[in-house]
Amino acid sequence: VGCGSTAQAGEMSPADIQEFWAQMTSYQATLQITFVSNRSSNTYTVRQQVLTSGPYRMEVLAPEECQGVLTICDGEKTMQKDPSIGMTVEASETPVRSVLFLQEFWQRYLRSPAAVELEDGEYVLETELSGGHEKLAVQRLWVNAQDGYPKRMEVYDTEGMLSIRVDYIEFQPNVEMDASLFTIEKE
Repeated sequence: VGCGSTAQAGEMSPADIQEFWAQMTSYQATLQITFVSNRSSNTYTVRQQVLTSGPYRMEVLAPEECQGVLTICDGEKTMQKDPSIGMTVEASETPVRSVLFLQEFWQRYLRSPAAVELEDGEYVLETELSGGHEKLAVQRLWVNAQDGYPKRMEVYDTEGMLSIRVDYIEFQPNVEMDASLFTIEKE
C-alpha cells in the first residue's frame, strides 16, 4: 500500500478498505459489463450474488436476447441455463468469467498488494493477471474512498488496451443468501 494513498477526513484508509473486503462474506451487485474487441463492443447488464467462499450466481438481465441466461457455481461445479434453447449444461470455469468477480480480484490483490492511488475520491487498485491469456494481463479496481464499495473494474490486454469494463450500478455487501440460490439441476 503506497504512493498517493493518504486518506482525507471521512475517507477510509487503504488498510480500512482491505479490512472491509477481507471481512466480507457475501455481496449482491447489479453491474454493466462491456467486452471490448478491436472491432466492436458488447454490453450486458447482470446481477451477481456471491458468497466469498466460492459459490456464485450470475444472471443476465439485458440485452433482451440474452435475458435469463443463468450461471451458477455451487463452489465445485458450474452450470449454465439458457432459456432461449431450453437447456442446462455443465460449464467449465474460464479465466474471462473469473475476472468478473470481485472476490477473485481481492484474493490476488491481498497476496501481493501494490501501490494504491487516490483519484477523485476513489482508490485505484491494480493486480497483474497470470495465465498468459492475451486479453487478460492487468486488472484495475476503483473503490469509493467513503465506503469501500466498487465503482468500476477494468481489465487490460497485454498491449495495455481495455478488454473488459465493469461498472457497478448497485452493490450490497454481506447480504444473507439462501443456499438454494447456488444450486441448479441439469435438465
